[in-house]
Amino acid sequence: MKFEYVFKHVEHSDVVVEYATKKTEKLEKFELKPSHCQWIFSMQRHECSAEIVIGGNLDRFHATGKAEDHMLAIDHAIEKVEKQLA
Repeated sequence: MKFEYVFKHVEHSDVVVEYATKKTEKLEKFELKPSHCQWIFSMQRHECSAEIVIGGNLDRFHATGKAEDHMLAIDHAIEKVEKQLA
């Protein structure tokens, strides 16, 4: 799977990238065979946003999580994608 990370209005963070990758790899339990996963991280005022777009051959899943830090926003986005996959 190819990963892409985009940071808008926020500095690149290796810790956030590693955490997002680790959480995304846990989605393999759904036997999803995606070819591309894009994470978009942004910040508006004091709210962090993490958006995930997963694309496969015919499938496309999208979710956004918002919280006071990017780690929690990632968790919220992963929860939403898991509901779509279930």
